[in-house]
Amino acid sequence: DIGPMDLEEIWVAVIGAAPEAVSGVVEISIEAPAEMEAATVTVKIDGRFRCITNVTPYRYRWDTEHLEPGEHIIEIEVIDERGRVAGRKRVSAIVAQESNP
Repeated sequence: DIGPMDLEEIWVAVIGAAPEAVSGVVEISIEAPAEMEAATVTVKIDGRFRCITNVTPYRYRWDTEHLEPGEHIIEIEVIDERGRVAGRKRVSAIVAQESNP
């Protein structure tokens, strides 16, 4: 029996954000290994459930506008076709302080 997949096999990117900080509405893009095509992906941010999808490409539109500035943890869980956790990935993103014009 195979345990949860190596975390390096799951890729997470925040699209539409500067590399140093996230602000506004951005897209979280998740890439799982090809053998996980029938997978379901869940997204949690700061421990709170945000999204579940089984449609590739795995994407979630994240509105950071009302979040506190600072570090936020994005947790991804890949669930196989049998309902077992195949892999997990945790990444952090820094939400930028809104600048007033």
